[in-house]
Amino acid sequence: MQPRDDQLQKVQAKLPILISDANTLKYSNGQVEILDRRKLPFEREWLTCSDYEATAKAIEDMVIQGAIGVAVAAGLGYVQAAHAAKALGPDQRGEKLAKAAERLRNTRPTGQRLWALLHELEGITAEYLDSPDLEDKLLKHVWDYLAYFDNISRETGRHAASLLDDGDTVLTHCFPAGAVLWMLHFAREAGKRISVYSCETRPYLQGAKLTAPSIYEMGIPVTLITDGMSAYMMAKGKITKYVTAADAVAMDGSIANKVGTYLHAIAAHAHGIPFIVLAYEGVDPNIPTGADIVIEQRNPEEVKEVNGVPTTIPELQAEYPAFDVTPPQYISAIVCANGVFAPSDIKNHVMVEKRSREAAQN
Repeated sequence: MQPRDDQLQKVQAKLPILISDANTLKYSNGQVEILDRRKLPFEREWLTCSDYEATAKAIEDMVIQGAIGVAVAAGLGYVQAAHAAKALGPDQRGEKLAKAAERLRNTRPTGQRLWALLHELEGITAEYLDSPDLEDKLLKHVWDYLAYFDNISRETGRHAASLLDDGDTVLTHCFPAGAVLWMLHFAREAGKRISVYSCETRPYLQGAKLTAPSIYEMGIPVTLITDGMSAYMMAKGKITKYVTAADAVAMDGSIANKVGTYLHAIAAHAHGIPFIVLAYEGVDPNIPTGADIVIEQRNPEEVKEVNGVPTTIPELQAEYPAFDVTPPQYISAIVCANGVFAPSDIKNHVMVEKRSREAAQN
């Protein structure tokens, strides 16, 4: 990994481990290690993936969570495929890597950053397919991408902190990754007293396992609630801002995030509470409208249990869309590393390149 600025290292060292996905992923000689987020906050256990299929399975099984972490894990899986194919001729190597990219791309189909990183890695492969240094070039790009996103995360949090007022109580849903922790850090640095209500986020409990403990570790007041309590808290005047991340942002200002985000947005809108989206790189020019966002459909059996413990009878049917789409009229501001924008204006502030999903598969 590229060296970080010394001052930044000192600041990050005092913040929770999930401030950066660099703290949760390792690569060495064709093996990927992932800090198992399913075991947090009670254990810090690393899962070793010996090939790209194992890494793909770890992504699908929610060992790694969050759009950036998932993208980097998939990128490391692609590097694993290059490692495994380095003794092959160029044609066979290209075929193996194309197969790996397709497998990894479909692990979490909603995430725009996973698609973007794999697209970039395939471009490097096309240029250096014959090179004995292909694996090293791919790995460097993945680590550079992660370092880049550390900066994106920090600057997104810095801009978001400017939208918070002293005394605000913020509602969060799922785990908005490092930007929400940076937001709280910069708000506190500015002398703002902020407290948080964190939704538990069924069925994987990212709010309870990741968000709330991380905020607690920072010494910021945080209260855990179930996903159905947000409207009550708003009606009682206990919540003044609603903040989430986004796994995808469409050109029309719609955003996709963990299922339940839309529900809280409707409640916030009804109570006149601003909804602030931490969008990191922001809009994806490849997604025209919210209707074009692919929604991952996960195993419905996951809805019928919590932490592996059944919560109902096995005969019941269930359904599990992993994300939902919030239309722009329910969003107050989309915050990116390059500024704060209205949903109607986000299309004019593109940070990522236009690419073809069909081309990425060919």
